[in-house]
Amino acid sequence: MLVDPGNVVSANSSNLVVVQKLVPIYADFTVPELELDRVRANMAKGTLQVLVHIQDDPRPPAQGNLEFLDNSIQDGTGTIKLRAQLDNQDRRFWPGQFVQVRLILATEHNAVLVPNEAVQVGQQGAYVFVLKPDGTAEQRPITPGERQGDQTVVENGLASGETVIRTGQMMVIPGFPVIVTNPAATQPAPASADAAAGAGAKP
Repeated sequence: MLVDPGNVVSANSSNLVVVQKLVPIYADFTVPELELDRVRANMAKGTLQVLVHIQDDPRPPAQGNLEFLDNSIQDGTGTIKLRAQLDNQDRRFWPGQFVQVRLILATEHNAVLVPNEAVQVGQQGAYVFVLKPDGTAEQRPITPGERQGDQTVVENGLASGETVIRTGQMMVIPGFPVIVTNPAATQPAPASADAAAGAGAKP
């Protein structure tokens, strides 16, 4: 309630109360205008899904659908507003609450992912160090795609099952043997490993 009994109000100019709807609830968010064409193109193919969660909440993100795309770009920010609708039967989300929203434009099946820290950038573009079966390192140029949390999709240059070096790249010399100090036992393909200080030593 915005006013109390006895307050002076004016017709058609004073708000008396704000009504909030909890079930379902809307999540408003923005995307950069550079992504507008991609969003519109994928909206034309069907309803887009969103994943919404609260920071530090251990529960899985709530799923919802994109319901609205604004018809203008906001001045000053270069972003465009979108709105998703969430079921919210469990009352997890509350009006005015800050949430993190992920808009899913498309799903890529059988994608190759590597840890973000494994991807390096040089004068020729992005690359990773691949640990070859003979224990030596190979500098492999790649085409990185979208980031998915702490991993990056590799569109070209790397095959599933290959092992990449994610730390100690400054000590790695292509063609020289690498000492693996902390091999990843279970990682999404391709696997990753840490390079030891001895990396790059002569054979």
